[in-house]
Amino acid sequence: ALSSAASDVYKRQAVMVFAMGAPCFADGILLPENEVEITEFPSPYTIQVVNEHDKPVPNLHIYDFETNLARPYYDYESEKRSGFTDLDGKLTLCLSSDSYQCFAEFMNGEEIITEEFKIKDLPKKDGVYQLVWKHGLPAEYGKKAKSGVRIHVLDQSNGKGKAEILIKAYRKNEETQTWNIMGNFGGYTDEDGYFYYLPEMDGTELKIELIEILDSGTEQKRSYIVTPQSGKQNCYKIAW
Repeated sequence: ALSSAASDVYKRQAVMVFAMGAPCFADGILLPENEVEITEFPSPYTIQVVNEHDKPVPNLHIYDFETNLARPYYDYESEKRSGFTDLDGKLTLCLSSDSYQCFAEFMNGEEIITEEFKIKDLPKKDGVYQLVWKHGLPAEYGKKAKSGVRIHVLDQSNGKGKAEILIKAYRKNEETQTWNIMGNFGGYTDEDGYFYYLPEMDGTELKIELIEILDSGTEQKRSYIVTPQSGKQNCYKIAW
């Protein structure tokens, strides 16, 4: 909490750094006048994951694993330390260093497949860091799956599959009655509007959130409550 003497006077600092169209935001930082000014910001690092045939690999969960020491001048709020590759296999992380230990991960329903890397060690192509994934495409596993969740998003205007809808999931905590994000349940619908999450479900109530990022940069969101069961692939069809 701010002291009463400092509560009236703030410094506002805003910065927006773009890399390949994906910004790291440091916007709306409110500081009491007697506090330090934020002067250090994370840098954007765009990564593209491709397979051995140079085909983009969507829906890999990429994250860094680094414990930051306290840095009083650094804008932690603007970091982006995890996310999912899009249909072009791309993701932009916003980090303070390219030397952090990072992971590309996919859960195929039986095991977690992981590729470990440091951004600084990756080759670049057209200014984008390139990571080669040698473990099969998530969509190929999804089409063969007999467990987990399958979501099919259809465009109401033409009845065709709706691509590039971002999907997130939240698990119900019965004790606190709150929704906790499932960090590895997420990604984008493919060209035919399908999304797959392969691990076995257990009947826990989930909130599925669908997000379309419009050309204006704004987001259109919808959410649904589902209770996927074990022993089958739980299929949901959604008109968008």
